Amino acid sequence: MANAISIRGAVKRYGPITAVDGLDLEVPEGTCVGLLGPNGAGKSTTMRILSCFMPASGGTARVAGYDVFSQSMEVRRRIGYLPENVPLYTDLRVAAYLDFVAEIKGGPNNVTIAGSYDHDDLPRLMAEIDWVVVPSRWWENSPLVIQEAFLHGKPVICSDIGGMAEKVSDGVNGLHFRVGNATSLAATLERAILTPGLWEDLHGRLPAVYGMDDHISSLAALYADLREGSAARAGHLTL
Repeated sequence: MANAISIRGAVKRYGPITAVDGLDLEVPEGTCVGLLGPNGAGKSTTMRILSCFMPASGGTARVAGYDVFSQSMEVRRRIGYLPENVPLYTDLRVAAYLDFVAEIKGGPNNVTIAGSYDHDDLPRLMAEIDWVVVPSRWWENSPLVIQEAFLHGKPVICSDIGGMAEKVSDGVNGLHFRVGNATSLAATLERAILTPGLWEDLHGRLPAVYGMDDHISSLAALYADLREGSAARAGHLTL
């Protein structure tokens, strides 16, 4: 089996400090590996070398068969790297950043930033997509867009908290991801795209969306029940 990662005698020095000292490491394809160690052991430095974020002071490192020093662009096209603090380019807007990443990866940018839209445009926009993603961090959020998605027959991918998780049942009519976790969101999107039959299964179990008149009637009935219960309690106390 070929190696996905191969490091030989890697060294990284910061002036008089040696952060990585003669590291040898081989990671076969198809394996999952974690780097463990105390602060200052060289974990982050090793990851930065492998991701072409910084050069080593000595030794060799190859990723997917490409040298991280002399073939860094080939390495970048084949890896994904999410550090603890995401190094976004703050001078780029979202669309420009996606175009930049697509260019680095050597492929098309398949993400479209639609921006704001008029309510009358909603049926057309919904017809052009398969999934609706609601990545809110607000616990109390219960966005109308979930109801709109169900109305147009679209499963929803949303954060696993609050009103969103109440409206969307994970694995029933949509999918959940851990709130505020980009890795979980990416894994959920990958699952949605690559799992055969998943969309059809979730689509077939979307709940019915009742109209405004039905909604008002249900609220009026609930209000009437509350009034009757309050009156009954008041009468009981009077007696």
